[in-house]
Amino acid sequence: MKHKIISTTTKKKYIGNRTIATAYRIPAVSAKARRFSSIPRTYFYQLFQGTRRPGRDKVLVLAIAMECTLEECNRLLTLAHQSILYARNPRDALILHALHAHRTLFQLEESLQAHGLPLLQRYE
Repeated sequence: MKHKIISTTTKKKYIGNRTIATAYRIPAVSAKARRFSSIPRTYFYQLFQGTRRPGRDKVLVLAIAMECTLEECNRLLTLAHQSILYARNPRDALILHALHAHRTLFQLEESLQAHGLPLLQRYE
């Protein structure tokens, strides 16, 4: 039995915020987020339909692509059953800074690489 990461009531409750539910309900936001996150289309829509559970890095990529605030990002992480950002973790500190400074995913990846920290996406 597959579990959905967000219930229907959660989708309705958070429809006013930029959350996974909002991106699922508004095609323009989800298309933009998918394009900037470079997540494959089928996997992306499976996340929003609740048939797949995203990892922490995928949620962070989506949050940055959706230009979320820190509160919205932590809410997305919570909805996906992942740990929220922790400022004492060096990698999380760079991600927090990127969210606060409205950096792009590419800029964040450059910063992570410059500090020798694991990247959010795999490049082959």
